[in-house]
Amino acid sequence: MGALADLLPALAVTLPAGTTADGLLRILARDYPTFGAVAFQEGKFSGAFQVVLDDQLLDLAGGWERALVDGDVVMFLPPFAGG
Repeated sequence: MGALADLLPALAVTLPAGTTADGLLRILARDYPTFGAVAFQEGKFSGAFQVVLDDQLLDLAGGWERALVDGDVVMFLPPFAGG
């Protein structure tokens, strides 16, 4: 996988009310097919990168079905490990 920045530029998006984190990822996958090929495998999130929402890993910030609100910041980070 190339650098995430090569697959998806930094951008600000306007979303319909009630759009979830999963919905955002699917919109970006549709609009940026190279990103989508990395983000999804057989219609499910591939786990190729971490999703961070307002400085928390997505699982800690409400999960995939959390509705996004104005001002939320979503980042995609490469996999990491350590302890």
